[in-house]
Amino acid sequence: MRPMIASTRVSIRPIKMSYVPFQHGEFLRAFVYKTMKPLWNSLHDSNAPKPFSINPIQFPPGMKKERKTFVVPPHVHGYFDIVVFGKDMRKALKRFSELNRKTIQIGQYRFKIVSTNTKYLPEETLNSSQAKFSKLEMTFKTPLFFLKEGYGKELRMHELSLEKIMRTPFRIYNMVSDQKISPDDFKKACEPIRLLDQQSSLTAIRFPVHNDDKQIIYTGHKGRLVFQGKINGTISKLVKIANWTNVGHGRTIGLGKIHARLS
Repeated sequence: MRPMIASTRVSIRPIKMSYVPFQHGEFLRAFVYKTMKPLWNSLHDSNAPKPFSINPIQFPPGMKKERKTFVVPPHVHGYFDIVVFGKDMRKALKRFSELNRKTIQIGQYRFKIVSTNTKYLPEETLNSSQAKFSKLEMTFKTPLFFLKEGYGKELRMHELSLEKIMRTPFRIYNMVSDQKISPDDFKKACEPIRLLDQQSSLTAIRFPVHNDDKQIIYTGHKGRLVFQGKINGTISKLVKIANWTNVGHGRTIGLGKIHARLS
């Protein structure tokens, strides 16, 4: 079994009563970079996909909310996922496995890491599906975000082609697999698949991100998109990757988390 992508779930609890912003992915990203020093110090200088994604902290249902924050008592546990891939995956997983009993800073508050657990997407699973599909449904769990002029742009549904959404999984697949997909084959696989406007819905939302002690307001999108057409094995592989690694910009701060289903 050759793992292509791995996801480490990090379970945490606050040291004292804490207030966690709804949008907190930038704090988790800073923690990942700190954990991976000096190995990932030069990532910002590369045009290749960043070799990790983050899924935001999940707390138990019914958490008290106050002023756009979760109110987290010391006895409550939460978790977040670090999805990692690429040539440094094994080194990253080793470092993540050594995080138990360490602490992580989220805003002004510190959390203790209670445990870590890792699961894998093996190459055999990624390439296993030979079934033919005609429909793709995707729901955005966190905002879908595409960077433009530094901030992001409000998009209409017809601007969200499957090719645009799947471009990140396409680049990641070519990063982790020996069986490359050419840009022409990727484009041809996407062309016959069209958005079903009447079954889709999209809402623009604005959300804050903290960057170098400054708060920047970005525009993203949440909702549900439904595509229909001849879906071949190439798209099936990319959908599997998308469910692990997220799509669009901002994967490393928890944006673009989707649940995609083929039928």
